[in-house]
Amino acid sequence: MTIKELERDLIAKGGNLSGIYKITRKSDGKVYIGQSECIVKRILQHIDNKSETNSEKIDGAIKAEGWENFTYEVVLALP
Repeated sequence: MTIKELERDLIAKGGNLSGIYKITRKSDGKVYIGQSECIVKRILQHIDNKSETNSEKIDGAIKAEGWENFTYEVVLALP
C-alpha cells in the first residue's frame, strides 16, 4: 500500500479518528500498539519518521524496511 493509498484508507475509516491502533511487521508478526487523538496523523508521522514520542524502533523499522512490509489496523475507535 502506497502512502497516498494509506492516507485515503485512513481517512475513509474515520478521518480524525482517535483511539488505539496496531502496526504489524509482515515478516515476523512483531506488533507495535499506539494511541492517538488523530490516528491518521500519527501513522503518517511514523512513516515520515517525524514522531515526537518514544517510538524510534517502529519508526526506524518502517524507514529501513518500507511501509509496504507493514500492516495497520484500528484496534479501538474512540469518540
